[in-house]
Amino acid sequence: MFQRISDALARRHHVRAQIWQSLAGYTQNIGGMAMGVVFARLLDPEIFGRLAFISATLALLMIPLNLSSTQVLVSDGDRTPTLFGKVLGLIMVMMALKLLVLVFAVGWFFWFSSAQDAIVATLIGLPLVFMDLFNVFRADLEGRGRFRPNFEVQLAGVMTQTIVSIALVLLGWGIYSLAVGGFIAFLPQLYLYWKPSGRQLTEASISRQYLVRQLRLSWWLWLTTACSTALMRVDKIVLNFFSGDTQLGYYNRAINYSPVAALGLWSLLTNATVVALRAQADTKRRLLMLIKICTVIGISSVFNWAVLYFYSDPLVVWLFGPHWAGAIPAFQAFGWLSLAYAAYHLPATVLLAHDAYRALALGRLAGLLGFGVMV
Repeated sequence: MFQRISDALARRHHVRAQIWQSLAGYTQNIGGMAMGVVFARLLDPEIFGRLAFISATLALLMIPLNLSSTQVLVSDGDRTPTLFGKVLGLIMVMMALKLLVLVFAVGWFFWFSSAQDAIVATLIGLPLVFMDLFNVFRADLEGRGRFRPNFEVQLAGVMTQTIVSIALVLLGWGIYSLAVGGFIAFLPQLYLYWKPSGRQLTEASISRQYLVRQLRLSWWLWLTTACSTALMRVDKIVLNFFSGDTQLGYYNRAINYSPVAALGLWSLLTNATVVALRAQADTKRRLLMLIKICTVIGISSVFNWAVLYFYSDPLVVWLFGPHWAGAIPAFQAFGWLSLAYAAYHLPATVLLAHDAYRALALGRLAGLLGFGVMV
């Protein structure tokens, strides 16, 4: 029986890709949530609020430099031999500019806030700068149908950050424990993507003509990323300005944990699904795959909303401790996010599968503008 299953999986490489991507998603989400529960019991809400504010500030400052074409590598599937080098060249330019932005941001935190915030910003910001390199190796592997490294990377990151951060929390490092743990965990993750790719940084090719052309082609992808980043960060900046670190800590905890069912099923809405949809022989097969995904995500999202809306009161205190009781109203409100995420990511997955970057960007821009008006 096991041999038949193995033979079936060998023939269905898209199924194998989905399994590895699912394992990666579950490892990231379950591991991250488990760590969050432990750290929430050990640290005060204002620490999480301060981390959220610094992270949001850095992410917003780097939005203009998120112009990348890594998604093109997924769609190309390594059919164009020179594409990786060209994309890597663009990434190297963006990384250099992001490093300058980070230096400015660290100086700003040091001058107008505190040395502690400046150090934390450095530890959080360096992975943000090198995340572009992380993403280009991942996209190259995914385009070649290799999704197993996604699981290995997430497992290494969760284990490293858990060990380092818990040790530092017990030593009394406070906010530094989470920042240092995240920085150290990023290093083996980057290595685990670079090693199986077999790529070298020397493959980067930079020419002014190609950069201008690629920047123009990547415009819609940039707008999509920029809108998504702003949508996830601007609320934290506004809340911190009006309510402070503690309320932002409550808010951030709720918005990260409320859509738990949607988080667990995001593996169905990733590049593995994009690659699989593109490979289907006809429209009927693509439609059948989408119906299955919609059914699973819809049922789980409704269940997620019902549990959190009616039972947040005992669950929040039981999981995170009595000092998080102030977050209960936010958990009840954000229970609706499980439904919103499903409605948001399903069409996005379809649009990516059809290279409809313009429609995706305009849709997210409309969502960002609507959210800004409500805020």
